[in-house]
Amino acid sequence: MNRKTPLKYLGAGLLLWVLLHLAVITLDGLTDQHKPADIGVILGNPVSSASPRYFELRDIY
Repeated sequence: MNRKTPLKYLGAGLLLWVLLHLAVITLDGLTDQHKPADIGVILGNPVSSASPRYFELRDIY
């Protein structure tokens, strides 16, 4: 067995886990009934306090 083969499987498994994790977190954040989130917030982009969207979200919650 080639030494690079296990590394390929490990890399493919890690990539698959990251993609599935990202999909689950995104779907969970977008479909939450109590506090739905903006896609940018789910993926890690903060909502600036100078943004009009910030005031919309602040007033809702």
